[in-house]
Amino acid sequence: MKRPWLVLRLLVLGTALLVAVAWAYGVGKARTRRHSWDATLSVAVVLIGNVPLSDLAVKRFSEGLPELAGLLGAELSRYRPGAPAPFAFERVGPIAMPSAPPWPEGQDLMSRAKYAYLLHQYLGDVHDRAQMDRRAYDVRIYVWAEPARDAATLAEGLAAQGGDIGLVRASFDETDATLAWMALGHELMHCLGATDKYDAAGHAIDPDGLADPERVPPYPQSHAE
Repeated sequence: MKRPWLVLRLLVLGTALLVAVAWAYGVGKARTRRHSWDATLSVAVVLIGNVPLSDLAVKRFSEGLPELAGLLGAELSRYRPGAPAPFAFERVGPIAMPSAPPWPEGQDLMSRAKYAYLLHQYLGDVHDRAQMDRRAYDVRIYVWAEPARDAATLAEGLAAQGGDIGLVRASFDETDATLAWMALGHELMHCLGATDKYDAAGHAIDPDGLADPERVPPYPQSHAE
């Protein structure tokens, strides 16, 4: 009597294993393609927020995307002359959302699993509202945008190293979106496998975090890290 159940259990476990292996292979293949720098990666920059941005602010933010793509392309050409442009940005939105994306609250297994679920639900809502096919892009950066207040701007973000999703919180207006562009580029590089070059206090790590690590003597540096 136990044998049919044993066979069924083995079939279920075997199927689950095959699905997991196929998923891991697909993820690994996508990451290898992103890291090869042999083709232009499509990057969705999804503007979201619960306070309407002015048309001029959206225009100002959007104008910086080609410039950012050009700067990153120029950096790639220093190391691989003739390589294709690394990124093609496409702005999606702005999309009205009632709240900001969830932010991680802990690093233990349960906290990370809860966060992954909440983020999946949240981004699914974003995609539905934007009528957006997430599979059409190699990388997606979601920018929670806030109007700048009292001439003050902010920008922070997070992204899984080597992943395909990044989150940015930024404030900007029709005159300046510099910090938003910087945070966007920073999190995009994390998606491509780059690591932070500063410590927990925000100080540049010597020598990897220095703009000119081969300078003798190393200080003072003539450029920002």
